[in-house]
Amino acid sequence: RLNVGRASTYLAAALQDRDVTVQAAALQALTEVGFFDEVEPLVGLLASTDTSIRRQAAQVVGLYHVEAAVPALAAMLVGDTEISVRTAATTPAGVPGLTR
Repeated sequence: RLNVGRASTYLAAALQDRDVTVQAAALQALTEVGFFDEVEPLVGLLASTDTSIRRQAAQVVGLYHVEAAVPALAAMLVGDTEISVRTAATTPAGVPGLTR
């Protein structure tokens, strides 16, 4: 069982790992745990060079309604070359300041 206070710290560290498989695992964990308060590393993954990481990060910021991600999501909508990433960037309609 994860200690809630420490889990955010561990997940934030995993999001910043150089290995995309570690980042992907952390993103997947965030879809399951229902809590996370260290959003800076998460928002940073919206600029990843890996398509699947950008897509997953966009989905997770939507789940957590990360307002700090709005500028990056908006940039993804108009500038990302991958349609799957642009589509994921449109899903966080619950993020304040972002509408479809």
